[in-house]
Amino acid sequence: MADVVLTLGPDGAERVLLRGADLRVADGETVLIGGLDREARRGLTSLLTGRLRPTYGTVRAARVRSGALCGRGGDRGDLPRASEVLVLDGGDRPATTGGGTPLPQQPGGAVLVLGGLGWTTAPVPGAHRALVLQGGRFLAEPPRLAPPPAVRMTPEEVRRRTRRSLTEAGAGPATADLVAGVLVDADRRGHASHGVALLPTYLRRMADGGIV
Repeated sequence: MADVVLTLGPDGAERVLLRGADLRVADGETVLIGGLDREARRGLTSLLTGRLRPTYGTVRAARVRSGALCGRGGDRGDLPRASEVLVLDGGDRPATTGGGTPLPQQPGGAVLVLGGLGWTTAPVPGAHRALVLQGGRFLAEPPRLAPPPAVRMTPEEVRRRTRRSLTEAGAGPATADLVAGVLVDADRRGHASHGVALLPTYLRRMADGGIV
């Protein structure tokens, strides 16, 4: 998938799950994405199998099949076939691997395991790439560090910094002022999914030519 935005839920109460997310899974590769709640796992499965269209961006795969992680394979004990992506719901806890059973692998196809919140800390046997969904993008799972100290700013300071970032990226003063105001307003009203967290995506798309 490339630069994918995915929202879940009804208009006005939607959840922005992906914010310009990129993900490539190669043949023969097993990828574990941990820390996903049930809604996120269902949404990603529907997206990858073509039952749900992205709000923005592209999703391409030759063949995608889904199932539940039971032992070494899917819901029928299957392994991926050549040039196929097998998407498995790993459940809420790593125990669903069968007490330490390695994740399924097959040289001809790819395996994508969507793990629940309990998958972010436990080691999983077998060769695989571990990712986590953070800020709407897929990132290599970071080491467990103490959280940084909180930074507190007034809404006007956040608006000023947002406006400056947009103008430095090429937006006109009026546009930068309008967008900064909308983003800060969304955060103040409790709609963080539509707030200043979108700014990095906007800036990246401006640099790539996706937003003029």
